Amino acid sequence: MVPPSQFCSAETGVCVLAHCSAIEDELNNTLGTVLCDAAMRDLIHDCYEAKCEALDIPAMISRLYKGALFEVSFQPADFPKLLLDQQLFKVIMQNGVSNALKYGKRGGKISICLMLIGGVLCLIIDNEPGDQHAKLLDMGNPDLVFAQGVTLHDSSDHEAVSNGDGGWIIRKCATALGGDVSLTFSPNSTTFRLTCPVQIYATEQLISNFHLPVNTIVYFVDDSNIQRKLFPPQLATSLNIRKDNIIVRGADEAEIRSWPGELRNLMQKQPESQCLLICDENLDYATNGVIESMSGSAQVQQLRDELKEQKLEWNLLALMRSGNDNKEDVATYLSRAHGLLSKSVAMPQDVLAQVALAWCNRFGLPTLQRQGDLDCSIQEDEFELVISEVNLTMGMLNGPVLEEGWSALWKQLHQAKGTWQLLAGMHPSAALAECFQQAIDEVNKLRGAYQASYLTHGFPALKHTLIQLIEVCVKEKAC
Repeated sequence: MVPPSQFCSAETGVCVLAHCSAIEDELNNTLGTVLCDAAMRDLIHDCYEAKCEALDIPAMISRLYKGALFEVSFQPADFPKLLLDQQLFKVIMQNGVSNALKYGKRGGKISICLMLIGGVLCLIIDNEPGDQHAKLLDMGNPDLVFAQGVTLHDSSDHEAVSNGDGGWIIRKCATALGGDVSLTFSPNSTTFRLTCPVQIYATEQLISNFHLPVNTIVYFVDDSNIQRKLFPPQLATSLNIRKDNIIVRGADEAEIRSWPGELRNLMQKQPESQCLLICDENLDYATNGVIESMSGSAQVQQLRDELKEQKLEWNLLALMRSGNDNKEDVATYLSRAHGLLSKSVAMPQDVLAQVALAWCNRFGLPTLQRQGDLDCSIQEDEFELVISEVNLTMGMLNGPVLEEGWSALWKQLHQAKGTWQLLAGMHPSAALAECFQQAIDEVNKLRGAYQASYLTHGFPALKHTLIQLIEVCVKEKAC
């Protein structure tokens, strides 16, 4: 009997594979539509909870808009996978693109820009003005677009017009992500923006490429002789840094009590350096034969409070190590420090994975040389300097803002304002100068006693201006 494969040509086999692939894509699209419809139904009834999963946004855009003549850009260029609700993000992006196609200039340019700024994802969709753009410019408050039942375009101009709930649903999607959406109408364009907090997903590539920036301060505190002997070499191997660059403390009562002050002074002397602090929770020491204990996380909290007064806390990544992992203890550690580094982790690659993820979510992706390459000169691009400063300020605004902490935050914003004035003088660009001035004006509006309205108006307006600043940097850097 002749095997069936002998009756099939190579061309037929390729066609069958292509047909199967097309069927698979169609089934995936159908499943995606069903899941999306279910998510929107729950969202409308306020019973949807965002489901974070690893999302490759560049791959999603490539898959959804394959062959489309859009200008797509990413900042950073090597855009990482993010932990994000795929359904919500997909609905928001598709709605923004659909509106740009439907209401923008026919055949006009559409650009999609994704930026990761200080733990915030920014999606910007820009299109050229459409037929009714003049009406949009005359609208007093663009935020009306996101009210329920509002339609901005006449049915006579477009074959298909929504029932007016599209913008309302999109805002609910953004709210479920912990973010917000906005529209800006200018004479030459319409710009849609989504901003929401995100965390980076630790892929093997991100971990293998991770390195600490040059001159990073690495500080380790533990009361255990064994831990102080074994962990620093492991940390050095994991992070590809020199062992003698790690400062180790915790040998006795004097070191346990004095390390926060020592590290604070060191960061004051090196204000441009970032710091990785790894601290044990239970720091025991003997006093007159009696064992006493100090809470490492309580010391970290005190250190952070002191550093905030000097605008240095934003250079610190503090990770706690402890054998206690119940929910109450973990919640306490996370309220005082920036994250946890499990004591159960033994392999260098596992230590690297945890530190890399915590570092990238705190500071973004490192762009400078490894500590092993100290002989290389650092040529920092001026636009990268601006982006770095904006990341710093976004980090301030994304932290918990309480009335009792307003005085310290205001001092930091005031210092940031001075930095922006200096940077504006370094860049002759009129667009950058205008953005810096807008940011300075927004900070000036916050002058005075703390007001609860800052959380809903003042801070969002300042964040929006800072995002525009990054947009200008990205565009001019590409020129």
